[in-house]
Amino acid sequence: MLLKNKICLFFFLLVLTVCVKAQEETIITGRVTESGTNSGIPFVNIYFKGTLIGTITNFEGDFTIKTAKPKDSIYVSLIGYLSKAKAVKKGQRQIINFQLNPEALNLRTVEITPGINPALRIIRNTIKNKSKYNRDNLESIQFISYTKQETDVNNITPKLRKLKFLHGFASMWDKLDTLSGENVKANLPVAMSEIISEIYTNRVENKRHEDVNAVKIKFVGMKDGNAVTQLAGTDFDNYIFYNKNVSLIGKDFLSPIADNALLFYDYFLIDSVNIDQFKCYKIDCRPKNKKDPAYTGAVWITDTTFAIKQLNLEITKDVNFNLVDHARIQQVLIPTEAGPWVPVQTRVMIDFATQIKRLASVVQRTYNYNKYFVVNKPKESAFYNTRVT
Repeated sequence: MLLKNKICLFFFLLVLTVCVKAQEETIITGRVTESGTNSGIPFVNIYFKGTLIGTITNFEGDFTIKTAKPKDSIYVSLIGYLSKAKAVKKGQRQIINFQLNPEALNLRTVEITPGINPALRIIRNTIKNKSKYNRDNLESIQFISYTKQETDVNNITPKLRKLKFLHGFASMWDKLDTLSGENVKANLPVAMSEIISEIYTNRVENKRHEDVNAVKIKFVGMKDGNAVTQLAGTDFDNYIFYNKNVSLIGKDFLSPIADNALLFYDYFLIDSVNIDQFKCYKIDCRPKNKKDPAYTGAVWITDTTFAIKQLNLEITKDVNFNLVDHARIQQVLIPTEAGPWVPVQTRVMIDFATQIKRLASVVQRTYNYNKYFVVNKPKESAFYNTRVT
């Protein structure tokens, strides 16, 4: 009987210890978005200051971080944005969201001693090896693709609010502002499409076949399904940074790893990190002349093999880009068995915000996710005769 009581006491204390530990653990989930666009920001550093406990946001801007030794505050930081901190409730599960304001990066003067800028060595090797990883060199590619496109209104001028047919938009937009928090204007989604496709590309014969498996289209004020049923999915040939130029809305911008890129860009080695078991160098890229048609941001380049693992690049307001206020491309790539790397995730955000004063500001966002790649196994030529079925 005494032994039985001791065993019960032991298990009681064990359960009590586990419960106390669970109560003491601080678990924080949340999302980091960009002020003005409400677009999720990937690769943001999330950490408890003064500790080694940290994580980064995923491609959607979501994160989870937990610790048994909580601090009073959680911090977020990313180059090109103002850092932020928020208070933490110790020993609790909680949701903490952040909205970050972009800022111009003011790099301090760096004194370079005899030798070579380590970022330049990495970039030169990347340029030297880029033909190995350019997917243009694949004979054929097939994959399943999901593409989501969304058009948001992030401002309605007083003049437009007076128009009767926009009264519903204005009221919804005001409600979203109230819910968005942090004194930031919210976005009102007005159009959205989702497409799942099977895409087959024969690069030797310059042919393409696409089977659209599912389409979903919504507009404000329109019932689902009352729209065009045949749409093209992702344009896989866009946003290849191994090429000289990468275009946005018909305008070419010089890639940070173009053959002549060193004449137009400054590079800085920021950090080294492990991403999906790849050791990567994070390189900051800045145009020497802010007005040049070039990208600003960061690329993550693999150690020893010098392939682009991921990138976060934008076109800033300094560049003359028609009616576009600014634009951003974010991409994550993986290697194929043939050698070239292909994008599994791509997000493009184009903000037409401040150029048209009398109209509502518009943000266009495209998110693309690809999987199940098969390379260098082309179909028969007749298979590509039908573009979309």
